[in-house]
Amino acid sequence: MFLTSEVYTADLGGAVGADAKCQALADAAGLAGEYRAWITDAESSPASRFTRSPVAYELIGGKHVADSWEDLTDGSIAKAIDRNELGELVPPDHGTVPPASAWTGTAPSGQTNLPSGFGGTNCGGFTSSDGSTDNALVGSWNDDELAFAESYWTVYYENVLCDETAPLYCFEQ
Repeated sequence: MFLTSEVYTADLGGAVGADAKCQALADAAGLAGEYRAWITDAESSPASRFTRSPVAYELIGGKHVADSWEDLTDGSIAKAIDRNELGELVPPDHGTVPPASAWTGTAPSGQTNLPSGFGGTNCGGFTSSDGSTDNALVGSWNDDELAFAESYWTVYYENVLCDETAPLYCFEQ
């Protein structure tokens, strides 16, 4: 898995468009396999689109993040997802959203059930960059223990405007 070296507004083309962005960066970096974005749009979520791996999830470069799909979606991970497709550490100011944030729109379970009180539509299912009418949920890759131990990696900040820019989490299938 990796965090994209590129940043995007929330107009990603939904999950299909976000998946294409992950795959293009993986291909350009010479990574084998199929890659999908950890993103929830109006029709799907990682829980419905991902292969639920029974083996470990690791960052490019080999750092261990989770033992399996069950471990990945239990609310905490072992290591922040802070390396890009080239294995390079991504700085916290990568994008314009709150520091060290990535588009997710996804609950820790990988499902679409978002936090109570979340008033946005995740920028129309990640198909809009209109910063005046909607917002989206982001996760944090901050290498602070809380960022990955308390589900903050996928649910960190709930009111990010759609015209802001952020990277994506990409997972090999």
